[in-house]
Amino acid sequence: MSKQKMQTINWQVGNPTEIGLHFVAVRYGKGAGEFDFISWNGSTWETQYEGVVVAYVTLQDLVRQISVSWPDFDADPEQPRQKHNISPDSWEEV
Repeated sequence: MSKQKMQTINWQVGNPTEIGLHFVAVRYGKGAGEFDFISWNGSTWETQYEGVVVAYVTLQDLVRQISVSWPDFDADPEQPRQKHNISPDSWEEV
């Protein structure tokens, strides 16, 4: 799989106004951190992490900001057997 650079995310700082799952940047100290999906319950991040959430974006905004397309292998419902080299004889009615 080729690696492609993702578009820049429009990060938000502070506390979210929307309760639920968010994509976040978590800092663990100088030069250490990660991205994750964490729930915001309206007052705190629901996580076991020792790190600090430094920025977030709602899932809805994340999907709007990135280019996502449906998997190619599922594009044509009549063709998956041929694309995956599965014999039509291996299927049976249930």
